[in-house]
Amino acid sequence: MKSMNGSESITETLLDLERLLVEEDDALRRLDRTAIDTITEKKLALLPTLEGMKGRLGDAERPVLERIKQRALSNQLLLVHARDSLHGVLEIAMGGPRHGYTSDLPRPRRLSVRG
Repeated sequence: MKSMNGSESITETLLDLERLLVEEDDALRRLDRTAIDTITEKKLALLPTLEGMKGRLGDAERPVLERIKQRALSNQLLLVHARDSLHGVLEIAMGGPRHGYTSDLPRPRRLSVRG
């Protein structure tokens, strides 16, 4: 774990987190569960250091924090999409309805064209 000696260490830790988020983006796009699990463990290992930064972040860190925020949101969307895709595949494999392809509308009724 890194010691928190000044702004350089804070920035270095934030850049480490940003690099992990970039790796996570790639792993999510490849649906590489092993890589995703490894990255999650690395992020959790950074957590105590990040918690120690509370109240120590300043304007110098704002750009990297904004990039981290955007990358984390993007990864969250990828994760939701991957989860939903997997859920859909499992439903189809188990004979369930294919959402988006089946009609949830009531069946049409017969129309009488005779007067």
